[in-house]
Parts: sequence; structure tokens; C-alpha cells
Amino acid sequence: MGYRVFRQRVAVLTAALLAVSVVCAGQVTTRSSAVVETTVNENWRGAYDLLVTADGGLSRAAENTGGLIEQNFASLTGTGGVTAQQIEDIAAISAVEVAAPLAFIGQLSTPSYDVIVGASEPDGAKSTFFSQLRGFDVSINVDTHDGVTSIPLATHKAHVVTSPPATGSEDDLPLLTGVMDDGDVQGIGMADGSGTWTVDYVAPALPPLSAGLIAVDPHAEAQLLSSHQDLFATLGMFDSALSGGTEPAELAKILQREVGEEAVSVGTYFEAFNNLTSLDGDALPLLVSQGAYPQVTASLQATERLIGQNFLTNHYDAETRSVGEGWRQAMARAPQGERSETEYDFSESLTAFAAPQLHVSLPGASEASGGAMVSTTPNYDSSLVGRVEYDAAPQSAGDSPSGVNLALRAHPQGVANVGNAGGQEQTYRLKESSGISFSPAPVYAPLGVFNPHDLVQGVDEASYVPLGTYRSTGITVVGGEHDGSTLAPSFSGRGLALSTPGAITTMAAANQLQGFSGADVVRVRVAGVGNYSPQALEKIGDVAGTITALGLDVRVVAGSSLDQVAVYVPQYNQAGDLGWTVEEWTSLGAALKVEQAQNLATLTLLIVTLVGVALLASVVQGAGVAKRRDEAALLGSFGWTQPRIRRWFFTEDLPSLTIVAVAAAYAVNTAHIGAARTTIIAVVGTFVAVVCWALWSITRQSSTRTHVARPPKLPARTASGIGSRIARAHGASTVLMGASLVVLTLTGVAFLAVILNSRVSAGTSRIAVLVQDALVLPQTILALVGLGAGIFMFVNALKTALASGVGQYVMLVTSGWDRDMLARCVRGHIFTALTPGCLMAVVGGISASFIVSTTNPLPMVVTVLAMCGIALGVASLWAGNFASKISTVKADK
Repeated sequence: MGYRVFRQRVAVLTAALLAVSVVCAGQVTTRSSAVVETTVNENWRGAYDLLVTADGGLSRAAENTGGLIEQNFASLTGTGGVTAQQIEDIAAISAVEVAAPLAFIGQLSTPSYDVIVGASEPDGAKSTFFSQLRGFDVSINVDTHDGVTSIPLATHKAHVVTSPPATGSEDDLPLLTGVMDDGDVQGIGMADGSGTWTVDYVAPALPPLSAGLIAVDPHAEAQLLSSHQDLFATLGMFDSALSGGTEPAELAKILQREVGEEAVSVGTYFEAFNNLTSLDGDALPLLVSQGAYPQVTASLQATERLIGQNFLTNHYDAETRSVGEGWRQAMARAPQGERSETEYDFSESLTAFAAPQLHVSLPGASEASGGAMVSTTPNYDSSLVGRVEYDAAPQSAGDSPSGVNLALRAHPQGVANVGNAGGQEQTYRLKESSGISFSPAPVYAPLGVFNPHDLVQGVDEASYVPLGTYRSTGITVVGGEHDGSTLAPSFSGRGLALSTPGAITTMAAANQLQGFSGADVVRVRVAGVGNYSPQALEKIGDVAGTITALGLDVRVVAGSSLDQVAVYVPQYNQAGDLGWTVEEWTSLGAALKVEQAQNLATLTLLIVTLVGVALLASVVQGAGVAKRRDEAALLGSFGWTQPRIRRWFFTEDLPSLTIVAVAAAYAVNTAHIGAARTTIIAVVGTFVAVVCWALWSITRQSSTRTHVARPPKLPARTASGIGSRIARAHGASTVLMGASLVVLTLTGVAFLAVILNSRVSAGTSRIAVLVQDALVLPQTILALVGLGAGIFMFVNALKTALASGVGQYVMLVTSGWDRDMLARCVRGHIFTALTPGCLMAVVGGISASFIVSTTNPLPMVVTVLAMCGIALGVASLWAGNFASKISTVKADK
């Protein structure tokens, strides 16, 4: 019995391989499904589930953009559309946990910022700085940076003279006089009670900046952004009092009690409200941003001119302490003395509620001039920036970056001049009016500060959904000299990258001031949804249907994810086109798409693996039919009946059937995927059917066939030709080798196609990348199972082919053939056996590559050619090694 099993060792090993493949594929498929389910369940839900706008609002937002939505698309509307009654109706739906409205009110503009240039001496009366006439050249340059280049905003040059007190008495003070580029300058001396003398003048440094003003319901927002409830607590309390009709004086008391003691610690612009006892008008409570404006830096230089007695005599009137004609030219001829230079970044100091002063110290002075931040009232502008207009990406722009889901071209809208130093920016957004006006102007009541980036939940996760303008869009340049640079929000506010909001107010306050009672968007969170399941999606869908019945546009954002979009940016600056950039937009329904694509991919890999292994096992069974049929004929000549012969051969096949049956039972019992169980049953059933057919076929014509050998018409004349004759004499091994090569090649193509196509179907969103990374290992295991089976069968077919001709090879060696001739003969044998399989593999593999590829078939074509080339190389090396062993055995004998 042991001998008979050993005789069938290739078939048993193949059956064992099928059994292992069945168990492994079932387990891996179940594991892959669990990985997809777990990853999606952990990342599918953001801060809310539904995004609601007026009818058609979201449809227009995603128009011509492949269904993807810009992160800050909501900030570009400002048209309202969702009425207060509709918001109440949404909140009244029993399955709604949170209904958080968001409205875009307009812009708050900063004041113009100044630079104070001068000197301050602690003991002015005895200071050497004020003991004589001094002259200085002053130069100031203010720039902003868009992430790619520096843009000049302001430039200032002045020539000034500081003079000592006219009488020298302590009651007299020094003065400053001079000429700036845009007019005369006159500074006045100052003194404090400690004897400090200060003299300075003011130069313009920065034009006004604007940042968006948005309105929210602070109570709903605190629920929506649960980790930031404290931020909205005071705003909500003030809002409740305002909504309840509290008088201005009482509101002032709330403001003073809640904010006054802590005002200084959060910013000097609160100081104006510390001692507030009454409000002269309607209050607009605000949370103020600490990071809404672009980067602004200043370069400040001052150089002393060593003016002498001639300057005093010719150009300075000591009595009036003023300079006459020609003094500027005289200073230019004077030698240069001490020089001071200061680089200052005041981006973090920018706010609509204060003018942070830059203080420049003149050379030789002990300290810079005095002064403090000045509290101001911001200017309100009802305008908002519009959407970027996109066209299809031009062919002339070259290939778009890889790994993106959409490629577009931004449409330039014209050049905007910024500052007074000739700075220009290309704009890609038009200004639009929100239609909201405050008349008379409200009393702005800052209640706290916030950092926009801290308000966004899930930015670094796959579950990001748009939260208005809480986060500025990150736009990265790809390729060219600025590769890797990140575009900053433009100074004009009309560039590609939007700035975050400058301030947040309440819906109630905005409504009370100007009658605004609606919202641009409402973000809805559905109650009782704990995980990603068909039941949860159905519940969210039911709520979406109810809201749609109110006449609103609803999109399900649960399961959405950030996805990369390529945008070609033309006419960016004077240098021309910026080129390709990549930014992240929201891909709605990404989780469902990922789940379906990856589960289908894993199931397809399961089918490809099991079908390939089962086909090889079936070919092995079929290849042994002819030989076993001859054995059956011999047994029949001994008088054996057909049932006895079948039982005899069934005994040999019993181990194979048992191994496969046990493995199939285990795999079906442990697999949790219905399609996987069905595939396993179908594949194993097919293998059993092939074994039964082989048993029946062995005895069907066992006593009626005779084989007549027909010699070839012409004898072989070369060693390779003899090898080819040997191969044709053993057709079974040729069929087995060719089949294994075809299966191996087609399996490799199928694996590669499934993996590539699944990534295309799943998309390039963050959640897709997370799932794909998690599935790399199980999908690789499935691939190795299928490819391993093909390699195993190819090696065994190679061994079988060589073993079939070993008698002829020994005879050739004994007749005097050397190792080289024998090697050529063996290679001719192997190449002849491989040729049909290689041809079928190349034709079938390349055809399959073009049929199944959804993107680029080239990787699969290369795989086909590479696998056939490797097979030929391995076969050639094996043949040479086999020939050496046969020759060595003869030499030893």
C-alpha cells in the first residue's frame, strides 16, 4: 500500500497543496473582510453625518468636479437658503442628535498697521543721544509670502534729524524732523514722570487685511465639537442672554464678569472691555482667531549719518529747530556711522481688534521708542470671496501627478494690487456680496480666542468631513522649481488657498442685528449610530430622506474621506504658470466604495487562487490516466473485473480525496463569507468530479486499445533534435509542464490585475489608503498561495519530463556522448516541452492583460514576459545540471 501511495506521490502532493490552498484562502478571506470592516468602522464617521443646504447647493458645489467637494466649499456661498423654520424642523426630527447651522456673514478688516521709529532714553536730560544734532537714513520693507515667492506690501524711506532741547532746560524736549518718500515727517518729544525722554515718528507699514466672519449656534457647535465645549460656553451664555432680550447694560455686566478679569491674558484688544459698564448699541459677541491672516514680515534698517558743524551752520536753524533746503543732499554726502537692522515677523500679532506697533530703535539710542498696542474697532464688509472656476485639465499642461482622483485647471480672474509697494497677486476668486449689512455698526464684544486648526476633528484621520472654514486648504506644489512648497492663503484673500475665519459670532446675534434668520449649511448628526453597518446606513438614509422632503439638498457625509485632486495653476505670477498643485477635497461615500472594492478584490483573489490550484491538481489527475489505463489493461488480462480494478485505483486516490475533503470541511466551517464558502465547495467538488472521471476513464477502454509505435520519417541529426524527439515521445509530461506554465502566468496576471483594479475602484482617499495598507499582507498571502502552487507544479513537471527520458540519456552517455552534447540534448527536450506552454502563456497572458486592465496593461504584459523568461532560464539551468549529474554517474562507473 505504501508503494502505491508513493507511486501517486505527485497527485497526493498536488491534492495536499489544494487542501492547504483551500484552508489558507478561506482564512485569509475571512481575515481580509474583518480588516476592511474594522478599518472602515474606526474611520467612517466624522463630526456629523449629513450636510444640508438649500435646494441645489451641493449639486452646484460638485458640478464638473467628479462629485468631489472642496473642503471649504460652504464658505463660498453666503447666500443663506436654509430658513430658521427649516432648521427647527430638522432639529425636531426624533433621530437627529445635533443640527448645527453655519452662516457666512462677511469680512472683518484690520486697521492699517504702522511702524514707530525713534529713540527712548531712561534719563533723557543727561543722555548723550540727545546732547547733539543727529541725522539718520531709515528704510522699511514689509513683505508677505505666498509659500512660493515673497510679495512686497509696503516700502518706506526717510531721512530724519533729531535735535536736542532748544534751551537745555528739563522742561524742554527734543524734536525730530525730516522727509519721507510720501511727505514730511515731524515727531514730538515726550517725557514721563521718571525722566525718560522719547522722540519718534510714525510710518505706514501694512494695508488692511480681511478675514471671514461666520455665525454658528454655540450650543449646537459645542455638541458637534465635543472636545471644544469650553470654547463655546461663554459665547453660548452671552447668546442665550441676547436671545432672551437682556438689556445692553446687563449684557455688559455678563461681559465684564466673565471676561474682564482674564482679558489681559488672552490679548490686549480685550482691555477696552475690562471696565465696560454699558453698551451703547447692539452687541455682537465674538470668538477671535489667532491664526487667520497670512505671514507678514518686516525688514527695518536705520543708518546714522555723521553730520558735522557745516551741516549745523548751513542747514539747521537752532531757534526754530528745523532744517532748510539742501539738507538731504548734505546728509547723503556725510559719512555713515552706526547701522541697526531688525527682522520682525508680526503674523501672530495680526488681528482685527488691535494695531500691533513695530518699534524701531535709531542707532545709538538706549531703547526703541515707546508705545503700546492700540485697541481698534474693525471694519465690517459684507463681501465674500466666490468659488474658484475650474476647467478640464489641458493636454498641453502635461501629465497630472500620480495618485489623484481628479485633474482640473484653475481659471484666472485677474491681477489684484496689494499694498503700496507694487505687489501683485493673480486672483482665482471673484468677490460676491453676502447681502448682510449691520446698520448701525454693532458693539463688538470679543469673548475669547481660538486657533482654527484646533477646531477641526479628524483632519489627520480618514473620516474628515467639511466643517466650514475651520481649516484652510493645504495646497502643495508638485514638480518644477517650487516642488514641495505649500501655498499660503493670499494677502488679497482671493487666491487658491482660503484663509480660516477671523471671528465666530452667533446666529442669534447676527439675526438680531440685521434680520438674518437662515443658514448656508446645516450639519446633522444622527442619534443612535454606533458602528458601520447596513442598519446604521439605513438609519442615516431615513433621516436624509426626511430632510429632503423639506425641500433641501442633503448629502450623506458619513463615510466620506479626503481625496487628492490635482489642479493646474496658470498665470500665477509674473514668472508665468505655477504648474501642478495637489490639494485634498472631500470624497463622499468613500467608505462604501472602499469596502465594496476591497471585498470584491479579496474574493476575486480567492477564486483565482483556488481555481488555479484545482486546475493544476486536475491536470495531474488527467495526465496519469493513460499510464493507469495501460495498467488496468494488464490487470484485466489477469482476469480482474472492472469493479475490482476501479477499487484498486480508488485506493490509491483515497488519500488525495480524504485530504481535500477534510480541508474543505474545515474551511467551509470557519469561513464567514458566503461567497468564499460557495467558491470552496465548487472548487473541491470540481476536483472530486475530475478524480471520479479519471477512475471511470481508466477502465472504459482498457482492453480495446493497442498502441503501434510509428518511427519518424527522418532521423534526428543533432543533439537538440534528439532531445526534441524524446520530448515528443512523452507527451504527458509536456502537457503537464505547459499547463503549469499557463496557469502560473495567468494567475500572476490575474493577481496583479485584481490588486491594481481594486485600488482604482477604491480610489485614492485617505480611508482607501488605510484599508489598502491593512490588506497588503493578506492579499500578498493569497498571491503567494496561487503562485506557489504554480511554481510547485512547474518544478514537478520539469522533474517528470527529465525522468521520463533518463533511460535514453544513460544510453547516449554509454555510447560515448560527452557532457556538452548531452546538455544540448536535454535542453532540446526541455525547450520542446516548454514551447507550447510558453506560446500559450504569452498569447493568453498578454490578451488577458488588455482585457482585465482598467488603467495600464503594461505592468501585466511585463509580468507575463518576465515569468516566461524566468521559466526558460530555470529550465535551461536545470537541464545543464541534470546533464552534469548523468555524465558524472557514468564517469564514476
